[in-house]
Amino acid sequence: MFDESIVWAKFAEDYDTKVFSLTRFPERRKQVLDEVKGERILNMGTGSAAYLNEDLVAAGKHVVASDFCREMLDVAEKNFVHPSLEYVLADSTHLPFETGSFDSVVSVNSILPIERKNVGLMFKEAFRVLKPFGFFVAFLCSYDSAERYAKTLAGYLKFDKKQFRLNDTSEWQCFHSPISIGNEIVDAGFRSYSYERVDLDTSAEIIDLKRLYGINTSALPIYEYLLTARKI
Repeated sequence: MFDESIVWAKFAEDYDTKVFSLTRFPERRKQVLDEVKGERILNMGTGSAAYLNEDLVAAGKHVVASDFCREMLDVAEKNFVHPSLEYVLADSTHLPFETGSFDSVVSVNSILPIERKNVGLMFKEAFRVLKPFGFFVAFLCSYDSAERYAKTLAGYLKFDKKQFRLNDTSEWQCFHSPISIGNEIVDAGFRSYSYERVDLDTSAEIIDLKRLYGINTSALPIYEYLLTARKI
């Protein structure tokens, strides 16, 4: 079995200079924090950047930050530590937490497995570890937006329309569409959910997208989906 964490290990150091990091932008972090409820929060797929964890702790939350990549967590611990923050090495398809452990689960561009079936497993685990009436808040990379830029996004080589996957120079990644979100979030057990399209159109985001991928999105923005679901 291929170890997906190997792909991400090489991005652990200097993540912001190598990958488009949505949590780097205050506007996007605020959108997440506006939807988060309760005190005990799971940041699922935390990565190495500190921004979101810092904001959650500053808002008075107790945060468990999980990631399946040891190298990501090593760098994350160098970047930010706090008594209200703990780091846990964990696969998001099999979280090592008790059922009903968290008031909210957040995920920012971390639900990108190689196989489509694992998206469903991640959604189901988010549902399982939430307390009743808990909230799942996720930024999900848009397949349809990325496909639109297929000819200009450097490194994207193949598209799998059946599984909404893209293959870059590293490995396949599952992205998201309105169809996949609706099907998978309901299958996970959520009955109350909504999502909105979020254009990545701030000046800082446009500059970063051009720097990293060589594309100008000022006229036609790349967008993602912001999902909010409640366990009822």
